[in-house]
Amino acid sequence: MREQVILTGMVIKSAPAGEYDRRLVILTCERGKITAFARGARRPGSTLMASSAPFVFGTFALYEGRDAYSLVSVDVQNYFREITEDMEAACYGSYFLEFADFWRTAPARPTGKRFRTTRTRRCGGMYTRSPPPTNGIKRFTLIHKQRCCARCGTAEVRIRKEFSMKTTEELKALLYKNESVADLVPDALAAAQDFCEGYKAFLDAAKTEREATKTAEKLLLDAGYRPFVAGETLNPGDKVYAINRAKCVLAATIGTKSLEEGFHLNIAHIDSPRLDLRPVPVFEKEDFGYLRTHYYGGIRKYQWPTIPLALHGVIFRADGSQVDVCIGEKDDDPVFCITDLLPHLGAKQSAKTLAEGITAEDLNVLIASTPIADKDTEKRVKLNVLAMLNEAYGITERDFTRAEIEVVPAHKARDIGLDRAMIGAYGHDDRVDAYPALMAEIGVKNPAYTSVCVLTDKEETGSDGVTGLNSMYTFHFLQQLCAGQGADYITACKAAKCLSADVTAAYDPTFADAFEPDNGTYAGRGVAVYKYTGSRGKGGTSDASAETVSYLTRLMDKNNIVWQIGEMGKLDLGGGGTVAKYVANQDIDTIDIGVPVLSMHAPFEVVSKADVYMAYLTFKAFCEDAE
Repeated sequence: MREQVILTGMVIKSAPAGEYDRRLVILTCERGKITAFARGARRPGSTLMASSAPFVFGTFALYEGRDAYSLVSVDVQNYFREITEDMEAACYGSYFLEFADFWRTAPARPTGKRFRTTRTRRCGGMYTRSPPPTNGIKRFTLIHKQRCCARCGTAEVRIRKEFSMKTTEELKALLYKNESVADLVPDALAAAQDFCEGYKAFLDAAKTEREATKTAEKLLLDAGYRPFVAGETLNPGDKVYAINRAKCVLAATIGTKSLEEGFHLNIAHIDSPRLDLRPVPVFEKEDFGYLRTHYYGGIRKYQWPTIPLALHGVIFRADGSQVDVCIGEKDDDPVFCITDLLPHLGAKQSAKTLAEGITAEDLNVLIASTPIADKDTEKRVKLNVLAMLNEAYGITERDFTRAEIEVVPAHKARDIGLDRAMIGAYGHDDRVDAYPALMAEIGVKNPAYTSVCVLTDKEETGSDGVTGLNSMYTFHFLQQLCAGQGADYITACKAAKCLSADVTAAYDPTFADAFEPDNGTYAGRGVAVYKYTGSRGKGGTSDASAETVSYLTRLMDKNNIVWQIGEMGKLDLGGGGTVAKYVANQDIDTIDIGVPVLSMHAPFEVVSKADVYMAYLTFKAFCEDAE
């Protein structure tokens, strides 16, 4: 019977062998490094399972074989479990094990030792494998091999592993961190508060695309911009603007470089989800006067009843004259509303889905209840409504067929929270990007590249139509700018860059199931960058190149701008597109950025002031960049 050998040592290597065994390399005090087989160590319940792991130190009972040992039992003195629970300790421990294994198997080799030969990949000649060179070890460099070809004399060097011994803090620095503006640049919070006072005033004055255009035009004129005239010669520093059909704004500051060297384009949209009046909107039912509506863009219909509403828009009379309408915004104005069913009688409604609880035909705006005095006349309330409108605006019912009247929430933009760090308002999508882009354009002086800001319409309905970015009005403007310099438009587009600005969904902990946390964007953590938008399999996206992402993120880092990157939510839930693809289709490098929004597309959306300010700083840096 073979006699057991008792050795003290540590397992420095453990690997599967056969179906259930493990092959161990043990560094022992008595016999140096040995190989031992732990039979059945991989079987469930084996007593050798835990003791055959690396770092196990103790007394090993073994049977000695011709080429290896057979492990019988282990009296474990220390498992060193704390090593495996600490990243830094595990790294150092692994270095020790590999270092110990290497040096124990690298005895000095005498001159003239026979080495194995094989063929080089370069010429097919034979090379010899030399011993590890004494001066070739770099900080825990393992198995350094030098190969010398006998035919061409080429030396090949391979390094299998090289470790740099990083600390835990150095390793943590390798992670992508999505940190808040408050933590990274706390000094910016006061500036954000100041900037957002102007933004809130803009929101209150610009609840429709027409009003946003009018407000933007006034800001441009006050800043010294002049109307653009096609064919005029433009010089560096010149500031010009154009209005497209009272619903879109185009502004440019001419740069010192030729347009053929490129231009910097900022684009955002100024239309928002809302209700529009139908062509024949006024009707009466059971002594109530109503306006029929048609919803615009992606609204959730159940959110619109029982909130105060205002009427904004234009009506053209039979003689072609225009009248502006705005009712519900002044403190002494009446407001309007859409009614809903009381819960006591709403059991049937409550059993429906959210989409079915309020239908499009239920979105009728309550506007009056007083009839005319003549009791013998039908539709007395409707007639009273038309009488009041005729007296105030000189219109008839037929004139509604020539009108654009929008129904929007009547509330003003308000600070949210005890800390006033957020803004609640209607129309953040996408005036929260439009205003910063416009202010950045206004503020730029003598840029290297011509800066262009476009505030567009119809994004919420697909960007089609003469005021949508899928039309040619923006690109005609750019062509005319190029013509004023004698620059080639195609060449200019190839060298241009564009920030397509639109909001994205902010991660909402209340509805966490809709988001993928690692790739979500968060309110208060800076402006959001999104390489692609669209839905599901990137449908409807321009998908910015890695080069474009690199350019933008480096620009933001250089200017100490807090940014984050992500996607809208879980992929299979849906998604949404932006105008980026229409710009990219002109051969212009384009990337999406924007402010994360809570309750997007609701009548009352919420954004972080810090994110709004970081968006402004991004547009500003982009306008001023000379790279």
